[in-house]
Order: sequence, then C-alpha cells, then structure tokens
Amino acid sequence: MSVVFKKMFFACVLVLTVLTTGAWQNPQAALALDTPETPLYSGITWADLGSLSRSITTSVKGDSITLSGQGYASAERFQGGVSQEVADYYSNVQLAASGWTSYDAYDNAEGTHKVFYHEAGYYFAVDFLFCVDDSSSTCITVWMSEKTAPSAAAQFTGFTPDPLATTFNKTSPSNGTINLDPKNLTLTWGTYSPTPDKYSYCIKIGSACDDNDPNWTGTYLSTSVKLTNLEYDKIYYWQIKAITCATCIPKKFVYANEGKWWTLTTKPQSAAGVVILGNVGTPSATLTYVVSGNTKTVSSDGSGGYSITVPSGWTGTITPSKVGYYFTPINASFSNLTAAQTIQNFSATPTGSGTPEISGNAGVAGAILSYSDGGQAKTAIADSTGAYKFTVSANWTGTVTPSQGSYYFTPSFRSYTNVTAHQTGQNYTISIFYDVPSTYWAYNYIERLYAAGITGGCSTSPLLYCPEGTVTRAEMSVFLLRGIHGSAYLPPAVGSSTGFNDVPASHWAAAWIKQFSTEGITGGCGTNLYCPEGKASNAEMAIFLLRSKHGSAYTPPAVGGSTGFVDVPTSYWAAAWIKQLAVEGISTGCGNGKFCPDDAVTRASMAVLMVKTFSLPKE
Repeated sequence: MSVVFKKMFFACVLVLTVLTTGAWQNPQAALALDTPETPLYSGITWADLGSLSRSITTSVKGDSITLSGQGYASAERFQGGVSQEVADYYSNVQLAASGWTSYDAYDNAEGTHKVFYHEAGYYFAVDFLFCVDDSSSTCITVWMSEKTAPSAAAQFTGFTPDPLATTFNKTSPSNGTINLDPKNLTLTWGTYSPTPDKYSYCIKIGSACDDNDPNWTGTYLSTSVKLTNLEYDKIYYWQIKAITCATCIPKKFVYANEGKWWTLTTKPQSAAGVVILGNVGTPSATLTYVVSGNTKTVSSDGSGGYSITVPSGWTGTITPSKVGYYFTPINASFSNLTAAQTIQNFSATPTGSGTPEISGNAGVAGAILSYSDGGQAKTAIADSTGAYKFTVSANWTGTVTPSQGSYYFTPSFRSYTNVTAHQTGQNYTISIFYDVPSTYWAYNYIERLYAAGITGGCSTSPLLYCPEGTVTRAEMSVFLLRGIHGSAYLPPAVGSSTGFNDVPASHWAAAWIKQFSTEGITGGCGTNLYCPEGKASNAEMAIFLLRSKHGSAYTPPAVGGSTGFVDVPTSYWAAAWIKQLAVEGISTGCGNGKFCPDDAVTRASMAVLMVKTFSLPKE
C-alpha cells in the first residue's frame, strides 16, 4: 500500500469517525479545540476599545485574578433597556451553543455584568451599563480574555449532590407568589455554611431545570439577583444551589430548601395595551418612540392626528419630526402608563416662517442668556421653569452664553453659524461647583449637601468641591456635627485644650474635634491622639455615621453568619457596624460585592453617605 494511499485512507476514517460519533454536533467538543470568536451581536455597531485588563472573581471571599483581553463598546444606546433580540443573543442558552458556560453574574451601581467561560481557556464578559451621561439608556461593553490555563473551577464537569450540612433556604419571593413584575423582580436566598465556592441560580418557564441546564447562572458575590427580562403572565420555577466543591469532578452542590423548587407567577400584560392619542399639527409627521429597546414609529394622518399603543406600564418619550418643521413641545414624556392618554398635542411651525428662533431650557429660573445681534449686545431671561426663547436675525452667526449667580453651566456656551431655521432644544444643565458637572455620578448628592448648608466646598474662587479628594478626620468632625445639629451649628469655644495631644487649640477644627469627642462619637485614633489629618476609612465611617444617627450609646445588632460583603469577614473589627450600615440603606459598598473597609472615604462618597444618613432634602 503506497504512502499516499495510506494517508488518504486514514483521513477518510477520521472524517467518518467525526460524522458517525456526532462530535461535529457537540459545540463543547468541537469548539474546545479552537480559539472561540468574541460574541459580538451583528445588529450592533462595535467600537474597538483595544487591550483591556479585567478582574475575574474566583471565590465568594472576593479573591480574583487579573487577565488581559480585548474590549468592545456598542456605538448604539438602548433607551429603556436592550431589545429582546440582544438579550436573547447574550443569554446562557444561546452562548452555550458556542461553548460558553455561565461563570459569574452580578449587579452594581454601574449596571448588570455577566461572565462566561470557554473550556478552551477563555473568559468572556458582557456588561449592560447605565450610560454615563444618560442613566435612562443602556450602553453595552464586551470583553474576551486572552487564552489562560484551563480552570477546573470554571470548566463544566457535571454535578452531583452533596449532603446538606446546615439549613439553606430561598428567601423571596415566597413560594407561589403571583402577579410579580417581570421587568423588575429580585430573587434572594440565605447564605450556606460552610462557605461554598460559589452560588448558582436557575429560573425557567413551566418546569424545573435539570442539573446540567444551561440556564443555571453562577454568581460569586451576591445572595440576590435582579431580573429584568422575564415574560409576562408566566409560571416560573426557580432554585438556588450552593456549589460546595467547584474543582471536583463532577462538581458537588447543595440545593436550597432540601431540593424543593419554588414557583412564581408574573403579572399579565394588558393585551390591548395603553393608547396615546393626539394631533401633531401637520400631516405625515413621524412620531418616534421606543418599546423594550426597539425603536418604533407612526405617521400622522391627513389632519395631523395620530394614535400610538404601548404596553401597560410603559415609560418613554414620543418625539415628532418632519422635514421643514419644528415642533412645540419638542417631545412628550410618560412614566409607567396604565391608562389612556388623550389630547397629547403638538404644534408644528414651518422652519422658514418668520425670523429664526432659539429656544430651550437654561436649567434654572432667571438665567440670563447673553448674545450679540446686529452689533448690539442683547439678553434673554429664562422663565420660572428655566425655559427661554428669543429671535435672531436671518443668517445670524454668534454665541449664546448663559449665566446666573454662582451657577456653572454645561455647556458653558453654544455657538451658531448662519442660522436660517428655528433652533429648538438648546438646553443647559447647571451645577454649583465648577468641578462637579451635572454628569458627575454623585452630582445630586453633592448639590443636596451644599443646599443643606453642610459644606461650602474646598475652594471659593472658583467654587470647588474636590469630589475625588479624601476626607480627613478633621473635616469629618465638621461634616457630621453639622449633619447632627443643622447647618447653622457652631461648637462651643475650644478653651485651653482639645483633649488631644496632636490637636492644639489653634488648629482650624479644634472646637469641632473637641465637641465630636465630647458627644461620644469618637475617642480618637490612639492614646490622647486624634490624627486630624489622617484619612477616614470606610470602616471607621460606618461607626461614626451610625453613632451620629442613633446616638453615642448605639451598638449594632450581632453580625450573624455573614456581613453581606465578600471582603469583610464576620471576624473583622467593624463587621457588625458595616453590615448595619448596609441594612439601613446608607451604603452598598464599593462594588462587586465588596465594602473596601480600609479604603479612604472620598468627598464624593461622603456626600452620598451624609445625604442618606441624615435624609437631606432634594431642594
């Protein structure tokens, strides 16, 4: 037999083996041999973010590894959440078809995060994030790691039950609960002891999941999960398992409630939906709105009338448009609609009629909008709602600059060139502090802290807050005493001594520090020491805040079996205080299920903590 014939013979045998054994149909077997493609949904335009590093959690204790990989971000934004098509594409079941298995899932202040593992040695993450400058919209990022050594804990090796060591139960919603909102539902469960390697949950329509169902979703950092993509009017079965040995083959686990699956029923969605009726002021105008992440449009009829049907509970905005026209109002917004909306009218004005008009909202009543037209300086004044409107000469070119007292505006000005049509929606946002624009994550809390008179910032010219600066123990005494007693509070005169060797009576915060100690909120940082320029840690702040809120004699409840944070063991010196701070809704930690107890508190975080502790008003 020739060498060539032998090679052809064995090649044919190999092909027949693959075809007859069904290996070609097994994604896990076939795809493990090659580098998997990064799952990028084809209906989205992706921007390449280049090489990025990411931390991958490896235990419920918060241990992690840092891996390099490639990142991508969606060019599109999804108003009101992603479409069902996108959600399905990144579902456990769909990704399992390409060899990906659920590894971790968690929510934090940035959004929802899902991590998957491929047995070829790759991690993949998809993040559904609140867009930085518009939290009502969703932005998507994806990331895939470089090849790593295969992980026994991450690989799918099947499951086998482990004997129950202690009580382990689901918490809520209770078994048989009905009429739940499928777009805002949270599952919670208790902790398992001894501490498992991770948890996993499964929720499925009509039946329980088997042990190997791809709907099982792993989670390291939480004993709760928020679900936003369930279907209306369905009976779901759900269960939790604590994976007690992730590296075993097969993996060992314990079911909650001794294996009993619970059910829940989502509320029905009105078949007819909710109708929105009105007149847009001109025929053939387009009205655009978004439902479940999908952009929809209707056209006005010959008299300008329109009718739109949206699901019950819909929240969104309807925006009219037509070439050659501008509309007043610019759009109409609705929230949680459950009843018909009638006479939702707009007026349509041809853009070529009259002199060009510039209109919008300045963000504050009485704002002055300055501009120049025909060589003359002119101003327009915003009304009590902040709205403004003024006309300019045809073909006008110039700049509009808003101002009002000590406010800072974003943008600081708007420039125009050869204006021939009406310019609508020319809006501004305001901020008190020059370094805290309205897009900053803690903007609302910092503004409320200032409005309450508790802080004047860190600089007056310009007015700055220094949000990323850390809070010193001296500054903390001022913040908290004003929170306790009100913005007008002044401590008693310091006298000849503060009681601390490192705080002379001449120190700028001497009286505050002495009173802080007198009220029993702190005893200092050591024997006769206060450490006024030392940084206040998150752990220390938990104690100071709770004593400030409840009194110096306050002691938190016992910590129990868990603090709720993976980086705060129950043996940590401030464990009970940290857990109680979270229980009272004052802090949710620093993200990814962590509290970062030894990190210094930033001035931005201090604003959030103060507003929540003392319930400072919005205005």
